[in-house]
Parts: sequence; structure tokens; C-alpha cells
Amino acid sequence: YRLVQTGESRIEGPRELALYPAVEGSQAVWQVAMTAPLEKGEYISRWQARAPDGTLFGDEVYVLIVVNPAPLTPTAIPTAPRP
Repeated sequence: YRLVQTGESRIEGPRELALYPAVEGSQAVWQVAMTAPLEKGEYISRWQARAPDGTLFGDEVYVLIVVNPAPLTPTAIPTAPRP
């Protein structure tokens, strides 16, 4: 059994990962390293479980990453007083 990304996404990361051990009716926790674009916006990655025969099943899950970078503000560089 695999957890596979469905559809297109601008979020970088694996397209699928193993659901091991997969036990019907049980809960699972998984970790996926993802990287969102640096541009301001909302980015979504949708996932669904896939059986060994390729059939997608269960509820779709998703990750929504909101990128709202803080504006850059100039910082004065202190200078040493001249003698």
C-alpha cells in the first residue's frame, strides 16, 4: 500500500511513499519532507491511499502551505566612530 500524490502541485517532494505496516481500520502517522515555492501564495498537495492493484481508496488528504514572506526592510549597519 502506498500514499500517492494526486494531481499536480508546485510543492516539491516525493510523489509517493509506503504505508507500512498497513492495517485496515487503524490510524497512521506519516512524515513527508516538502518544499513550497518562495513566491507569495497558497500551495496545495493532495494525497490518497493506493492499493497494490493501483486502486485509489479512502478519503483524500491534503497539505496547504501559505507563503506570505515578510517584506524586507533595510537595516542600518553600525559604523565605528572616527577618531
